[in-house]
Amino acid sequence: MSKHPIAIDDLFKIKLVSDAQISPDGKTVAFVLTTPDLEGDKYSAHIWLVPSDGSTPARQFTFGEGKDRSPRWSPDGKWIAFASDRDKEKKDQLYRISIDGGEALRLTDDANKPSAPVWSPDGTMIAFTSKVITKETKHANEQRDDSDAKSYTRLNYKSNDEGFWDYGWRQICVLQIADGISQQLTRGMYNHGSPAWSPDSKTLVFAANRSAKADEQPWNDLWSVPAKGGALKRLTRRKGPAIAPAWSPDGKLIAFFGHENEYATVTEARIYVMPSRGGKAIPVSKGFDRTLGSALATDLRSADHMPPTPAWSKDGKTIYFLATECGTSNTYSVGSNGGIVKPVTHGDQHIIGYSYSRTANRFAFVASTPTNPNDVFVSTVAGATKKITNVNADLLVDVQLSKPEKFVVMNEGTAIEGWLMKPLNWKPGRKFPAVLQIHGGPHSSYGETFFHEFQVLCAQGYAVVFCNPRGSAGYGQEFAKCIGKDWGGRDYRDIMAVWEFALRKYKWIDEKRNGVAGGSYGGYMTSWIVTHTDRFKAAVSMRALNNWYSFYGTSDIGHFFASEWYVGGEPWNNASEYLTHSPIAHVANCKTPTLILHSEKDFRCPIEQGEQFYIALKKLGVPTEFVRFPDETHELSRSGKPKHRKERLERIVAWFAKYLK
Repeated sequence: MSKHPIAIDDLFKIKLVSDAQISPDGKTVAFVLTTPDLEGDKYSAHIWLVPSDGSTPARQFTFGEGKDRSPRWSPDGKWIAFASDRDKEKKDQLYRISIDGGEALRLTDDANKPSAPVWSPDGTMIAFTSKVITKETKHANEQRDDSDAKSYTRLNYKSNDEGFWDYGWRQICVLQIADGISQQLTRGMYNHGSPAWSPDSKTLVFAANRSAKADEQPWNDLWSVPAKGGALKRLTRRKGPAIAPAWSPDGKLIAFFGHENEYATVTEARIYVMPSRGGKAIPVSKGFDRTLGSALATDLRSADHMPPTPAWSKDGKTIYFLATECGTSNTYSVGSNGGIVKPVTHGDQHIIGYSYSRTANRFAFVASTPTNPNDVFVSTVAGATKKITNVNADLLVDVQLSKPEKFVVMNEGTAIEGWLMKPLNWKPGRKFPAVLQIHGGPHSSYGETFFHEFQVLCAQGYAVVFCNPRGSAGYGQEFAKCIGKDWGGRDYRDIMAVWEFALRKYKWIDEKRNGVAGGSYGGYMTSWIVTHTDRFKAAVSMRALNNWYSFYGTSDIGHFFASEWYVGGEPWNNASEYLTHSPIAHVANCKTPTLILHSEKDFRCPIEQGEQFYIALKKLGVPTEFVRFPDETHELSRSGKPKHRKERLERIVAWFAKYLK
């Protein structure tokens, strides 16, 4: 059977795997399988099980309406707790189900957006976080019972993840399995998260910012609280964040991720170890100059907001973690007393998340490559890896895919990694159009992962060029921080150097038919490029930052994202710098036909950013079109409604076909 070029609608045949959780005995892996439904314009998600030796195919374990998520094994391996919105009246609640099957039992009745369940080591309790809304919170913001108007006194009153603030604060709760009673352990107008149990099940450590200036200094410290309730104890007093705490097996130490905020949002985190009773935290990974967690960009899933919790070995001598390095993400290890960081897994892949069984001394993880959207794998601590699912076999056997070719460009003494994907109809002796793609962030990366949009463009007859300019994740602290107060400087020169190199190396690229596209920071850079050069014949600027001055006050992160590092200072005191680095200030130079795509509920880069650029281009007579997607956020391309994701791709393809074919 001949294969067909991958199509836009094939996006909705891709099954997404996430949250692979290995059982305590290491014999079974539970994971979430998410399936898009284009006709119903929704997604379904269920828990599946697969033997860790891959001896039998994966089987669906939960069924029904809604989305099941965050499966977590009980310590004895007999139960799986999970969160689900299957009950439309109760909305999102916690459930548990016997590993032998049967009906899932609802554990909570009134949890509000509960986090992933965390079993106590003795198996008698489950910790979780829930948003608690009180009259005190509403009254503090002068919310009137007789009005539908919203009143806010917080600096951070909205977020791209949850929309406008609902007056709720995330609190730590503990559920007693025996009687089903939940107890709220934390209170106050603060958010609390990442609960972790002590080995004796008597204490919880969690991350929280309980500062009076929490909105202006948005980083956590670690705290502890007795599992039965009681006074909170502050364990750290840091200048930067402390997140994802994990107890050592003997209960004497706690590992966590953090940094000292040296370079604000682009500071590379380290792994710290500290006494569990409190005391000095020692960085044990300080020689590892890479990005913790998975920072690779893809259009199949939203980026992780924080890295998975570090995992301790059974003897307490080793800590395992996930990190991004030069376009790949893999698992690594480091001694709990420090030392050399060593890779556990290897290869050109994108490990998205992992879990670890101390008993079996093995990992389960989800990984993607440029030619495989994702599957579940298991690995020993020595790195021996085995794929145990094949969730997209039916699709992959039918579609043609383009495999990226990596190259390195030296620019201003710095090595910049780039990739090229050939069009599927490539033949020697012919010229082909090309599209330069730019990632968001900027502190994220392109790399060895599946990107459906790129594959679609290759199927349409375009070459796709992409790269990791300075500012990207996975190349070290100096590489990440050097674009501070220089957006549109070093990063722009790196991107253009990669593009010029590609034109020289791949002489079959038609210089007269080339486009540029990107979203978020990539949208900013697309807008920047078309206001600084006429090299490209068409552009697609998506969810872009176009005006730093207005972004400061309208974005959910603007006030600290701009002032602390990327521009510096406040706009009313530094207006010239805010405008100098804004594409809107240079828009009179633009002659490139530009498609603008934006979501109406994007709180990260609000739609006014797209509106400004569109009106300017219209006034200047530049060919342009402005497409607004209702009820979508900054995550449209990754997790928006299926029909909107389809239309987005159709409009990109149509725009480039109009100007490049």
